[in-house]
Amino acid sequence: EDEKIKDKMKLNKDSNILSLESDVRDKIGMNVHINNRKNNSGSVSFDYKDLDQLNRLIEVIKQNY
Repeated sequence: EDEKIKDKMKLNKDSNILSLESDVRDKIGMNVHINNRKNNSGSVSFDYKDLDQLNRLIEVIKQNY
């Protein structure tokens, strides 16, 4: 049932957003979820597997912003 929900969500996502998710996933090795609303605000979330991945992600954010 969870897979059906995920498939429905993918069908509703813009192809540009799906492409961005794929590009980021390929670059950083983590699943990323981009939720873009109609007013172009939204959220980005990352699925990390361990604290090392989380720390690496936080360091990249700190260094660049």
